[in-house]
Amino acid sequence: MFSCFLALALAQEMPVAPPESTWKPKVTLSGRIGGYYAYREGALEESRGNLNSASGGLADTDFFSGRISVRLEAQVQPTIRGVIELSNKPYGAGSNHPFGQDAVEAFVEQGYAEVRSFLTPKLTFRAGIQDVKLNLRPHADSFFLDVAHAESFYSGAVFGATSSFVRTTADRDLSEAAGVKFLYDAEEFLTLHAFAGAVREAGAPSKDEGLFYAYGNLWIPETVSCFLLLALVSGPAHESQVFTLGLGANGYVKPWLEAFGESYYQFGSLDADTGKQAWGVQLGARAWMLSWFFEVAFAYRSGDEDALDGTDGSFQSYESSDQFLVVESADVGMDWDTNVRSLCFTVGVQSADLGGAFGNVTVRLDAALFHFNEELRSSTGSVLLGGSDDAIGNEIDLSVLWAYDEALTFQLRGGALFGSDVLEKLTASGDRSALALVMGGSLRF
Repeated sequence: MFSCFLALALAQEMPVAPPESTWKPKVTLSGRIGGYYAYREGALEESRGNLNSASGGLADTDFFSGRISVRLEAQVQPTIRGVIELSNKPYGAGSNHPFGQDAVEAFVEQGYAEVRSFLTPKLTFRAGIQDVKLNLRPHADSFFLDVAHAESFYSGAVFGATSSFVRTTADRDLSEAAGVKFLYDAEEFLTLHAFAGAVREAGAPSKDEGLFYAYGNLWIPETVSCFLLLALVSGPAHESQVFTLGLGANGYVKPWLEAFGESYYQFGSLDADTGKQAWGVQLGARAWMLSWFFEVAFAYRSGDEDALDGTDGSFQSYESSDQFLVVESADVGMDWDTNVRSLCFTVGVQSADLGGAFGNVTVRLDAALFHFNEELRSSTGSVLLGGSDDAIGNEIDLSVLWAYDEALTFQLRGGALFGSDVLEKLTASGDRSALALVMGGSLRF
């Protein structure tokens, strides 16, 4: 009997081995294969070349292009992961990189390590090449910050001996941001971001294009979302330091009516001799009625009034607006993003699930009036086109999006710009209109 009690006591005192962890590292491979055929009239390339002080093509241009990307995500610990994403460049430094070339230029779109619950359960730390993008609305393009789909912040900047300015150009490029980001979930519906890094390395530290920002976002699901932003972009010239203060809100006035607005004020210095004061604003509303949707929006990006007054007034950004094929698209259009104002109207209809091979189909019609705010200038500061009375033109776009299923989509887009004073000025034949067409598809896996 005694031996039984002794054995039972010893068994109770023996340490119990903790259960083995069932968690195992996980690797996920995903990506996208996207391609399209694009056509644009030669007036667009001719205008682009003449505006950028480069040779412009006179012939109509068409090509096959697209975006192919592969993403590898390794979850090495429950709170630690690494991401590598490789992609081709459909365009860069103002030139197309179509399919069918002898060599396809690829780049590391993302490559970072991320640690969640870093030092505190609410903090996430990320370091490396990463997407830096801020959107007011999840389904809309970025008005101010989307580095991966934008050219240099200082694109169009002309640095002079006594005064400098930023002019309107038709530059097209893709960028990447490398740095560190902290994301802090302060409360259930309050998130704080801080980022510090470089967008373009230029050799000497004083010439790097650096990006630093602090951002706060407060939201109540399905009701309202608002943000506050303070950003600094340092640039290629001595004392290039442009600060941007931004705020915005997006909310549902009614279950069927969404209102949105964002505003930005820029200050600081373009270089040692030139100050900075610029504005950008976007206001609009979207309504739904059964399967139909309607939207109206006004956007304003200030321009520089006087190239020699010692203060630059052009609004600068890493925008990714792509709603209009001719004026805004970087893939096939002019990608004008400073010294521009627009009034846009949209009407569209989205089918219910048609089933079978049809999936979901969305058809939308977009129309806009585009104008410059200030004079259009050459790289020497001379006036190419007058002031706000001169029109970029009126554009009408028709788009059809067919979602065959969740992974496979097809698109057909056409855009027509007409009544354009700027095309008339920048083309030898005095064209006042131009067409662009894109059709293609995308498969996600």
